[in-house]
Amino acid sequence: MVYQPCRRCEDTLPLKQIKEDREYLELFSQSVLGTSAKPDELDLEVVSRWAGEVRKRIRRLKSSLALPETDEPPASMSDDPRIPSNRGDLATLLIVLSRLTNESLRNPVLSGHVLDQALSAKALRDLGQIESLAGLIQNGCQVLSKSSR
Repeated sequence: MVYQPCRRCEDTLPLKQIKEDREYLELFSQSVLGTSAKPDELDLEVVSRWAGEVRKRIRRLKSSLALPETDEPPASMSDDPRIPSNRGDLATLLIVLSRLTNESLRNPVLSGHVLDQALSAKALRDLGQIESLAGLIQNGCQVLSKSSR
């Protein structure tokens, strides 16, 4: 498949911001996958802040890249997404989020230099899934934090 480089990206896209957001998401992904923390050792406040920052960066990437809307319904992680009810579930969701983020960042559209309709649609779906999953994690941290008081 031949990708078409974006000729006027520098004029129309905030490439510096896109690069910063991608770098943060890469760092997040590597940090989670490189951590050997046990579920009981998770700092809920830190995890919640991470998830909130991931959501913020994903929203900004979607806006910055001006990905085309599709007629498809938004992708979700499952038909019945659930807020994690224990630290083990939370740790599992963090790993899933990290892997999904890592995999999604391989899409060349997320660099801001490539125009491709199919890859753009995939990027939009992936970013939507990441945003949803980060929201579940953030909500789970709040619920678990309240129940541990």
